[in-house]
Amino acid sequence: MKTMMTSLQKMLLRAICAAVMAGLAVSASGATVTYNYTAGGLNGTDSAWTAKTYTPASEPVAWGDNFTYANSGTSFSYGSTSSTRVVANYRAALVWTAPANEVITGISLAYKGNLAKSNWDPVIYRITSGETLSGTTVKITENFVADGDTTSSVTFPFSYNRSDNIQGIGIGFDTPYATYNGWHIDYSSIVITTTIVPEPASLALLALGALPLLRRRR
Repeated sequence: MKTMMTSLQKMLLRAICAAVMAGLAVSASGATVTYNYTAGGLNGTDSAWTAKTYTPASEPVAWGDNFTYANSGTSFSYGSTSSTRVVANYRAALVWTAPANEVITGISLAYKGNLAKSNWDPVIYRITSGETLSGTTVKITENFVADGDTTSSVTFPFSYNRSDNIQGIGIGFDTPYATYNGWHIDYSSIVITTTIVPEPASLALLALGALPLLRRRR
């Protein structure tokens, strides 16, 4: 003989359904989160940041022999130490990884330096989880600054689509051509915006949790 659900079962079912709907509402809303590093957090005080470098396989001189990296906590910079080199494709980036269930949809940053596009590219790389910076790492933004700007910082905003599913970015440089000499680049005032994405696994578990309550005992 079938019995009706108890009042307690009904209350639990309503609570679980409400949690599922709330989760769906938050996910669908595309709520944004802002990470502001203008006042610090770049120099080891935020575990989301990791410095990465790349030396071309054809180059016997290590990255650190040709370039310097300095970080004050509010800004970071790269500079070349050699007078002239003829090997291209050195790279470096300070990499930021978004928390789980967030994707990067915007970034603004300030730049100053004395780069020339014929020597260095200021770059934002797309870094997937666990990826090591390489010669084939995708550049999602490059050449975004005027040449020869040595006196002032210029802020550059960039936006990306939620559907791009960008979970990590590297801010740095690439030497796409064969000659560079004494260049430097400085980044600061970094503000990153993420969008919260649905968490299908959690929502599915909530839904599954309601199933036993839908069964009527015999």
